[in-house]
Amino acid sequence: MADKLMRIMVVISFLLVMVLFSSCGNNVRRITDIDNGNQITVKSGEVITLTLESNPTTGYSWQVMDIDNVILVQDGDSEFTQASNSEGLVGAGGMETFRFEAIGVGEATLELGYMRPWESVQPLETFSIRVIVQ
Repeated sequence: MADKLMRIMVVISFLLVMVLFSSCGNNVRRITDIDNGNQITVKSGEVITLTLESNPTTGYSWQVMDIDNVILVQDGDSEFTQASNSEGLVGAGGMETFRFEAIGVGEATLELGYMRPWESVQPLETFSIRVIVQ
């Protein structure tokens, strides 16, 4: 029961984050874990926001593992938003959001790994998407 409630609250938190980002302009392409392994097409100058579940209190966070900086550049650091049902709780998870700007024309793979940055082991999870910039 608690697990189901947690999932519902994570989804609600994610939707709230998406509403907040919707005021950022029309040239924003939003992607989530549902897009893992897919391909997207964007226009040069468009911003891609990627939001993934995360819990940095465990030491794990999403790290960019592969990006072609001629095609895509990361726009600032990632931002963590704690799940709304867990405000004030130590160790609670939430959503980590990255912003990338399409600056060139071509194709690039964007790959992230969920890992502890100080460990030299394979990530627990990976996210990868092929980005075509026109």
